[in-house]
Amino acid sequence: MTFGAFISTRRKEAKLNLRDTAKHLGISNGYLCDIEQGRRKPFGSDKIEKFCEYLHLTDADKALMYDLAKKDRRHPI
Repeated sequence: MTFGAFISTRRKEAKLNLRDTAKHLGISNGYLCDIEQGRRKPFGSDKIEKFCEYLHLTDADKALMYDLAKKDRRHPI
């Protein structure tokens, strides 16, 4: 699984739309869409923390997000 696929899945499971999620993170919905589609690299730790808080994710999910972000940053898009 990629970072983008993970955040897209979790966002949709929480029944949150792209626009509201992006607004909460302080990024554009186009940027969030690009990340979810794998067209841009994962966002940084500050946004990961906000995303986890916003969606009430578990510590295990947060750890997985960091692992996926690290993995995806190593591979050029």
